[in-house]
This record gives sequence, structure tokens and C-alpha cells, in this order.
Amino acid sequence: MTIVLVAAGLLVMAALDFIRPDTGETVDLSLEPGRANASTSRSVDDVELHHLLPDATADLGRRVFVAGTVVGQPAEGGFWVRDLRDNIVFIANRSVGESAGPTRAGQPVRVRGTVALFPPAEQAGRLQAAGLVISAGSNLVREIKIEAGPGGIEILRD
Repeated sequence: MTIVLVAAGLLVMAALDFIRPDTGETVDLSLEPGRANASTSRSVDDVELHHLLPDATADLGRRVFVAGTVVGQPAEGGFWVRDLRDNIVFIANRSVGESAGPTRAGQPVRVRGTVALFPPAEQAGRLQAAGLVISAGSNLVREIKIEAGPGGIEILRD
């Protein structure tokens, strides 16, 4: 019984020492005007897409880049890219006045754009139009696509 009382006393002393208001350092949790909270602000630098996977839906609107090879048949509205980590992602090419992007499968590209939602029905249609068959070792990126901005698609040399 004595041991239990001593242990309880030590526990109470430890709790009081932990929450004692007269010691310690004061921390200001308010934000200064013009300074963004680090947890809510995004870096102005683009991030490589694979760093946001497997679920990039929390990063909608985030600037990203991906480098890889065009797979499947490119179409009017975009094309599919397989990166070096075997992630396959759809690139939406909305820049009408510029080059239409890659013209054939196998072309190496580098794309800069923003993460956007990719509805399942649209994804299924794009897969079918491209004639794309996903191999067992590849990872089809679902729920998001990359919307390439003006000048965001760079066709690399073969």
C-alpha cells in the first residue's frame, strides 16, 4: 500500500511540474500581418508529381511537373504520360493556340501544370480513346490529371 501512495504522489508531482504556469516560455501563436501560416501556404516552386502520390486530391491547384514518355495515342484534349516510376497520368492540353503537344506514343516530354480533378467517366473515355492498356507493373493515377498551362509542355529530343 505504501508503494501505491508513493507512486501516486510522484505522479501528482510530475503532473504539477508539467503544467506549472509560473515557468516556461511563452509562445505567440497569432500570425503576423502579411505572413502566411506555414501549414496552409504552398511553395511557389513546382513539385514533382510522384511526391504527392498515391493520393494527390488534397493538392488540387498545386503546381507540379512530370517528365516521362507519352503512352497511348495522343488526342485533341490531351495525352497520357508514364514517368520513370511507372506512374501513368493524364495531361490535359487546353492550349489551343500553341503546338498541340506530342503527336505519337514514345515521345519524351516534360510537363508543368496544375493538379485538377479527373472524374472517373472522363478518365474511362480518355483511356479508351488512347487505346491504352495498363501493364501489371504500372500505376494508373486516378482521380487527378495535370492541366498543362501555356508553354507547359516541352517535347524532349528522342
